[in-house]
Amino acid sequence: MGNIIGFSDKETIHIEVPEPKKDESPTGTYIESKQRLQRSVLWDLQEQYYSNATIREWEFLKIQAGISSSAYLARAYANIILSYIHDMSQKEGERNEKVTVIDIGVGCGRLGYYIVQYLLEAKSLWPNPEVVPFLYVMTDCSQKMIKWIKQNRFLEPLINQGLMDVAFYDVENAQNLYLQHSNRMINENALKVPPVIILNNVLSRLKQDIVTIASHGVQMGLVSVFSTQKEYSTSDPSILSRLSCEWHFQSQVRAESNMGWEKDVANTVQRMNEEYRGTVTFVPIRGIPLINRILSYCSSKAVFLIGDEGLCLKDEIIAVKNPTLSFDGGISFPLPFHVFKQHCVDRGGFVATSEYHESYRVMLCAYGLLSETLQQTRLAFRRFVLDRSPDGISTLCEELKSNPSFALTSCLLRLTAFDNDSFASLRHAVLSSSPSQVLQQYDIHDLRYALAKIRNLVFPFKASQDICFDVARVYMALKDYDKAAELFLLSIRLCGDHHACWYNRGVCLFFMGQFSQARFCFFRALELNNEYEEARVFLRRIYNEDHSLLEEPSQTDAPRTKDNEEKTEPQQEQQETVERAITPLKEEKETWQVDRGLVKSIQQGEAGVVDELVFSSDSEIMSSDEEECIVMEHYDPVSDYHVEYIPSKDDDYEIQFEEQPDSADEA
Repeated sequence: MGNIIGFSDKETIHIEVPEPKKDESPTGTYIESKQRLQRSVLWDLQEQYYSNATIREWEFLKIQAGISSSAYLARAYANIILSYIHDMSQKEGERNEKVTVIDIGVGCGRLGYYIVQYLLEAKSLWPNPEVVPFLYVMTDCSQKMIKWIKQNRFLEPLINQGLMDVAFYDVENAQNLYLQHSNRMINENALKVPPVIILNNVLSRLKQDIVTIASHGVQMGLVSVFSTQKEYSTSDPSILSRLSCEWHFQSQVRAESNMGWEKDVANTVQRMNEEYRGTVTFVPIRGIPLINRILSYCSSKAVFLIGDEGLCLKDEIIAVKNPTLSFDGGISFPLPFHVFKQHCVDRGGFVATSEYHESYRVMLCAYGLLSETLQQTRLAFRRFVLDRSPDGISTLCEELKSNPSFALTSCLLRLTAFDNDSFASLRHAVLSSSPSQVLQQYDIHDLRYALAKIRNLVFPFKASQDICFDVARVYMALKDYDKAAELFLLSIRLCGDHHACWYNRGVCLFFMGQFSQARFCFFRALELNNEYEEARVFLRRIYNEDHSLLEEPSQTDAPRTKDNEEKTEPQQEQQETVERAITPLKEEKETWQVDRGLVKSIQQGEAGVVDELVFSSDSEIMSSDEEECIVMEHYDPVSDYHVEYIPSKDDDYEIQFEEQPDSADEA
């Protein structure tokens, strides 16, 4: 579901369409004809897809997290939540109560992680900085994903500190919410303070119906489903990405109460007859009941933040006569924001949303609360959603990413709150800088500031998007070798072994004078790719710098550091001795084995093996000291040796920088 895929305990990663039997004829492109949408085969395929998918689908299907879990949307939500906390703290009886934030369908959990990080950064703005004023609850319909979240190295500390909790929640059937860490049940009227509910890319994935609104009722809509190719199994969820729809509407007008919907759904649609007469409207027959169940947790009061692609403005709704089906991990139809707006107003609440046309819309629905009681919340929504539209930020980055200047890239990164996905799309502006480009001191300052922010927002869920590696390469070009070395090791830890990672780390350690550890990295690069000659070039340089390393290393000894290496008198070694020292990995691996003490549990990265739940506690990678080192300002080293290029994993960028201080004339 966008940033919320539902998962089961099954191990299936991808379902292959079975080969047809000899006596079996294909069904062609036709799947079903003129079926009522709420009874369509689409929903059965959707349920099967979610029950069989794993987080690996984000990798194999190239699913993008996009706006729904971006840093700039998390920044907006965090500011709204903090403002809501202040509004609630001014009410008698609720001043010392925590605000519960319930994120329905978190998927990989990145949005929740970002929101909590922003709230912690704003600790000085809490009503009482000594008391945590919120509890962030992450829910999903998959026990597998709940287990992954509880053991995730980024989320587990927040859960143990009581800042977050997790709960399994079936959005279509569950009544109560059981918090697994605090061993607490949220049921009817269990919350004293109205909660904040986040529904990102959820409601558009739930079962819907479609009608044309008439003056005294509705005309039922029917759907015909087709595939772009001949299908031999129409019950296989792998065909979802190939499906399209065609709509038909009956001429007979029926009363809303005769459509088989729940009473609250029928009443909501009935009240829209006059204003939306003649329009084609989706009816959220599962979305409205979900909201009603959540409202029961606090006397029918709550604030909902709904983010999705859909229709809200009347001219948008009138223009759409043939809605399209979209697929981004699961099928979805445009969310009828106007239906939820009507539902909220009918229950005595108020709604805030943009008056502009947006592909991705965020709407605030405050049920059972007066607008006068949420003045700071409304102001925060205007500042961070209406004035800084997440959809507008995303569109701007998409349009300018083709060939931006360095200055424009720096501005875009700040605008996106240093979002990792935005950096990944704009990285070529930094990584492909030409040798003739000279970055001024203020450019270097902005770049280092941006890199530190981007690094602190790293939350890996796809091994193919290695933000640590890209950030480390830029640090390496800036000659901040200690930061680069740390991030290359973190890249290996999170996204798996790669010879380019070990080689780049080795180069950094070489220029830091840590020859023994650098040698280890180059040997490791050769073990992964024995044809990687650049590693042998640096091995020769190492032995020319420190002849004591010509001794064959022990299989049990860890790589020596600069501090504990034995000092020997300089010796003049022959070239064949150096060649003999780097030969074992080239010809006979038995004569030299890489010490596994350093690289245990990092053969595969966390983002690549989340199904196996493999997490290590490698102290060298994520110690608190190293985290502080990464964000601290470092010296400006000078090296006589110029690295011709810094290899990437796919060798699509070669980066070089020349840092030149401002001259007196330029000043």
